[in-house]
Order: sequence, then structure tokens, then C-alpha cells
Amino acid sequence: MMDWAALHARDQGAETLGGVPHDMYGMTSLSIRQYVLGIYKQLGLKENEITKVQTGGPDGDLGSNEILLSSDKTVAIIDGSGVLADPSGLDHEELVRLAKKRLTVAHFNRTRLSKDGYLVKIEEQDVRCSTGEIVLDGSDFPEFFVPCGGRPKAVNISKMAALFDSEAKPHFKYNVEGANLFLTQQARLFLEKRKVVVFKNSSTNKVGVTSSSLEVLAGLALSTQEYVDLMIFKDGKPTKFYQSYVKDIQEKITEHAAAEFHCLWTGHTHLQGAKPRTTISDELSSTLNNLQAELKSLGLFEDVPSRNGAMRSAILKLLVEKIGLQTLKRLPEAYQRALFSSWLASHFTFFHFARDLSK
Repeated sequence: MMDWAALHARDQGAETLGGVPHDMYGMTSLSIRQYVLGIYKQLGLKENEITKVQTGGPDGDLGSNEILLSSDKTVAIIDGSGVLADPSGLDHEELVRLAKKRLTVAHFNRTRLSKDGYLVKIEEQDVRCSTGEIVLDGSDFPEFFVPCGGRPKAVNISKMAALFDSEAKPHFKYNVEGANLFLTQQARLFLEKRKVVVFKNSSTNKVGVTSSSLEVLAGLALSTQEYVDLMIFKDGKPTKFYQSYVKDIQEKITEHAAAEFHCLWTGHTHLQGAKPRTTISDELSSTLNNLQAELKSLGLFEDVPSRNGAMRSAILKLLVEKIGLQTLKRLPEAYQRALFSSWLASHFTFFHFARDLSK
């Protein structure tokens, strides 16, 4: 149905290439990265010294952008084509090549592996690695686990034993869940109880919706001719306005994700670890939703100076500079109210939530 709609629109002479592809510009990955970078900053870690395993290969949205945005020492990647691993660290240049071409790990050049590295493709059987059967000891396990792909509930409570060594120490210290629902709630809480730092996907990757909403905002705020002139590609190339608008979206996403990370980290610290970050994340989401609903009924939107101040911050700077707050007159009132309450709720909550948790 989606393919038919797009082809039908093109047949009717509709313009093309005006949207913002999330994978091309790494929108979701930029959010996930703020949690990874936040952990580095809070714990004084150096990224180039960190070992990491990721699920979801260089052929996917999150997997490819995780590779392109990171500079850590990735020791294993698992995707639908096989398992790629190297305890010395996978060759980053080769990973970038795969990510840019959107190829699976099966296309990794084996000559770029160290003597202890290996690639086992899904169709291969009874593969013996160069060092024989590989058994990692506790010191070899990576510090970071970043799921960027895989089935929902791939890690559940019944699989916990595989994530700990014989001394009940976890195989990884930090888990930033990029893939949707990769871990079950029970698994997250189990890991946190054993001192693994876990950030769940409902916090880390939510900004895909933010990016989409800002695309919609451009469509609603600009007149038809302005949209054609400013957002539609010309001869297959983006306009300067389009490039700047995408950059503004990326900055907004980064800012929002960093603020939410700080809120969750601070809340957990204030409670001295008494409440899991997973639970705090759920409570934060509920608080945001409830406050947004309450704000819609308080009448604050009717106060014009307050409304204009909030909307000037909520609407991307480039749009305000281009057409001013005349933008508001073009937006449906229901959309304006939703944008107003959403912006106000998030900024108020991120400022007060962690403090209120400790009361």
C-alpha cells in the first residue's frame, strides 16, 4: 500500500525527495549516542579504550550509524548473516566501508582480522577458528553492549545465565538498548540488580518520533511554494535550507537526548541507586505524558506572551528566522496546543524530575 501511494503520487506529478530519511542522517543513532557518551563522561571513560559488542550489522540503520559515529574498540558484531569477532578489535576502517555500503558482516574482508579474529557466516557449519575452539575468560568480555538490531525479547530472564561468568560477574558493564524491546523488563531489572548500567530503548531511541514531527512542522509551516523552493531537492541535490534544517533537527535531537540522559542519571544518583534506571525511565515517561495532558487543560496556551515564548523555542530556529512567528498562523490550533504543552512539559520535567524523586 505504501509503495502504491508513493508511485501514484509520482504519477500525478508530485514532487519528490523533500523528507528527512532517519537512517541517512542517523537521527535515532544520534539519540542513542548521547547515552553512550553520557556514560563515558559520567564515569571518566575514554571511548577509544572501551570494548563493545553490538547486535545489528552495518547493513542496518542503527548498526551502520553506530559504527560511523563511534570510535570505540568493537570486538564483535552479530547480524543476520553471521558472527564477526576479533578480541584485538575489529578493523574500524573495514567496518566503516561496510556501513557506508550497507553490507552485512558476511562481506567483511577476512584479511583485516587479527590471528585470533573470525567470521562465521550463517550458512557455514563446523567452522574451526585459527586458534581452535574459542572460549573467552572473564577478562576478555567487552564492557559495552549496544543492541542495534535483533528480535524483541531476544534477551529474557531465562537467558540470564549466559550473561554471567562462573563467579556471577556480568559479561558486560553497560547496556544502551538501541533496538526496540531487545531486553524484557524482567531482564533489565535483573541486570541492574547486579550493577549493570542499563538504559532502556523507550528513552534511548524515542527521538525518531521527534524527527518526524519536525518534518511535519516544516510541511505545515511553509506555504506550498516555500516548501517546493526550500525543501525539495533540485537536480537530485538538497537545497541549502534543507541541509540547514536537517542540521537543526539533529541538534534538537542531540539536545533532547542529552537532557533526558542527565535527568535519568541524576535521578538515579540522588536516590543512591535505590531505584533502577529502568523504573526511573518508566516514571519519567509517565510524568511527561501526565503533565502534557494537564497543561492542555490549564489554559496557559491562552496567555499570548507565554505561548509565543514557548513556541519560539519549540519551533526550529531556521523556520522562525525564515518566516517568523507568522508560522503559528499557518499551524492548526490543535497542533499548536500539542507543541506548546509538549515543549513546556519536557523542559519543566527535565529540570525538576530528578530533584522531586529524592523527596
